Amino acid sequence: MRARTATFAPLFLSLACAGQDPSPVEPPEPQATIVVQDPIATESVPVLANEDELVTVRLFVVSRVEEPTGSELPEEIQRSSFCEDACDLLLSPMFLGRNHADMALEVGPDDRLFSLEAKPRILAEGIELELEAQFMVEGEGVGTQRFSFEGTLPTGEIVHVGTFHATDHRGHVLGPQVFAVVDRTTGEQ
Repeated sequence: MRARTATFAPLFLSLACAGQDPSPVEPPEPQATIVVQDPIATESVPVLANEDELVTVRLFVVSRVEEPTGSELPEEIQRSSFCEDACDLLLSPMFLGRNHADMALEVGPDDRLFSLEAKPRILAEGIELELEAQFMVEGEGVGTQRFSFEGTLPTGEIVHVGTFHATDHRGHVLGPQVFAVVDRTTGEQ
């Protein structure tokens, strides 16, 4: 009899322990949070798309004057009917942008001298361009004139694309002329 009881003793103990509440299990310690930061770039790294996706746009903002101040204009502009007497270059911004992407440029204190928004689109026969610009014109009745253009330009050629203008107390006034040249480009140019 004793031998049988001794054999079942571990079984009784395990059943008795199973009936009691288990001791609470402590949750594991949380691991330290790993913080990942972008490294500080020591110099800017340009990211360029394929050359067919990049466009350069250069504008020539030109005004008639009695005597030019010596600023050099491309021959195509000097030969234009607008510059038969004399012309001077007021502003000539040049910028690089991606095909189909919006571009913006602002010049001057408080961005008031010249601001421009543009969108180029590369086509087989040239570059379609949308331009909206404002220019602070000096002189009597100082004010901001505007200019807009939408059309297709051949690559590598200087083309007259329009005139800055405004409506003020004098009525509708015309201002500087705008010439543009567009081209495809790469990062090396």
